[in-house]
Parts: sequence; C-alpha cells; structure tokens
Amino acid sequence: MYKTNAILIIIVIFLGCTTNRQMQVPNTLRDTGRPTLHAVQNERLNDLMLRMSALVFEQIQTEIEISRDRRRKALRIAEAANKLQQSVDLFLQLNQHSI
Repeated sequence: MYKTNAILIIIVIFLGCTTNRQMQVPNTLRDTGRPTLHAVQNERLNDLMLRMSALVFEQIQTEIEISRDRRRKALRIAEAANKLQQSVDLFLQLNQHSI
C-alpha cells in the first residue's frame, strides 16, 4: 500500500512537471514548423521593418506639410506686399493732388 501511494505521487509529480513545461512555452513559438530562434528573429525583424516604414511615411508627411506651409506663407507675404504697394500708390496719388 505504501509503495502504491508513493508510485502514484511520483506519477502525479511527473505529469505535473511535464504539463508545466508545456504551459511555459508561448503558443506563438510552439509548433511553428521552424526553429524557434528563427521564428523569434523573423517576428522581430518584421516588427522593426513596420516601425521604420511608419517613420519614413511620417517624415514624408512632415515634408509635404512643411512645403504646404511655405507656400501659404509665401502667398501671405505676396498679399501683404500687394496691399502695401496699393497703399503707397494711393499715398503718392494723394500727395500729387495736394501739390
């Protein structure tokens, strides 16, 4: 009876240990059909490539926005210069009539 209980305890411990080992391995790495290290490196590489692509796209967007802002500012400067020229012309006309 003592031997039977000891054997049952050993079997339960053994089964418990094997189940815990399987639970510790993340599901994304188990049964990939590829070596685990390769799968992890591939996933990291894909993640880095996506991040770099997003950064490049953000930079392009920023450059496009900067170009738009420059055009808007140039138009505002041209409008202000035009209004200033009109004011100078009006001032000169009024000055000529008063002489």
